Amino acid sequence: MDQSIISRLVNIKAIYDYSLRLLETPTPLEGAIALVLMDNSLEAMLKLVLDENKGNSKKDPNFPMLLENVLQTEGLKDLKSYRVSLMGLHSARNGFQHQGVIPDVNSVTNQYKPLAETFLQTLSKQKLGIEWSNVSLSLLIRNEEIAAIVKKSEQAFATGDYFTSAAYLIYAFESIKAFAKLHIFGSGLSYARTDAKKYRKDEALVKYITILDEEIETFKLGLSYKDFRYYLDIARVAGITGILDELPNEEENKVVVQIIKKLRSDSVLTDALLKEWVLCANDFVLKFIIRMESNPRITVTLLKQFMKGVADGLSKISKT
Repeated sequence: MDQSIISRLVNIKAIYDYSLRLLETPTPLEGAIALVLMDNSLEAMLKLVLDENKGNSKKDPNFPMLLENVLQTEGLKDLKSYRVSLMGLHSARNGFQHQGVIPDVNSVTNQYKPLAETFLQTLSKQKLGIEWSNVSLSLLIRNEEIAAIVKKSEQAFATGDYFTSAAYLIYAFESIKAFAKLHIFGSGLSYARTDAKKYRKDEALVKYITILDEEIETFKLGLSYKDFRYYLDIARVAGITGILDELPNEEENKVVVQIIKKLRSDSVLTDALLKEWVLCANDFVLKFIIRMESNPRITVTLLKQFMKGVADGLSKISKT
C-alpha cells in the first residue's frame, strides 16, 4: 500500500482502539464517547476505501452517501445487509452529539461494538488487503527488525500475556535508543563520560555530574521526561535504571526471557498493572521509534553512502 494509505489506516485503528479502552468498564458517558469514536473510525474507513478505489470522497460529505457508495463498490455488495444496522449506529451517534441523548451503554457494548468491528475487519481485508488485527503504528516503522519486535509485543498483549508484551516493549525501546545515540553524536559528552568514570563515584560532585549527564541525555534524545520516568517504573525491574543503561549484548530471545523472568520475580507486578503500563508506554516507544526514523542526519547519510562506496570499490577490486 501507498504510505499515505497506511498512515490513514493506522490513524483509523488508533481512534477505534481508544474507543475500546473506554468500553472496558464504561460509564454511560464513556459509552457515548466510545460510540462517537467508532462512528468517526467507520466514516474515515469509508472515505479511505473510496479513495483507494479512485472514488471522489469530496462528493460524499455525509455518512449515508459514503456508506451507499462503498456498498456499491465491486466486491462489497454482500455487505448491504449491514446498511440498516450501520445507519442505526450513526443515528445513535447523532443523537448524542447533536441532542445530548446518551445511548444505552449495553447497546454500545453488545450491539454497536461488534457491528463496527466486523465491518472494519471486512473492509480492511477485502479492499485494503490487510488483516484489521495487524494494523498498528508498527506499520509505520521502516526498520524491519524493530518492527518485528514491536509486533511481538502487540501479539503478546492481544493474547493477554502482559509480561511478555512488556518485555518486548522494553527490548524495542532499548534497541532503538542504541540506534538513536549513533545519530546524535557531536556534543562530546560521551568522551567526557568515559573520563569521569575514572574518579570515585561516591564523591558528591561526581554523583551530581553523573546524574546531570543522565538528565541531559534524556533531552538529547528528544524524549518526554515525564513519559520516560513512567517507562522506567517497569524497565528498572528489568535492570534499566537510567538512560545510560543498556541491555546485555546477547541474542534477542535470551534477553527477552531474562526480562520476563525479572518481571515475574517482582511480587508487586500484576497483569492489571502491566496491562496499564504497556498501554501507556506503547505510544511513548512507538512515537520515539517513528521520530528517530523520520529525521536522518545528513552526516550519517553521507557516511553510509561513503562506506557503501568503499565496500563496492573493494568488491570490484577483489573480482579483478
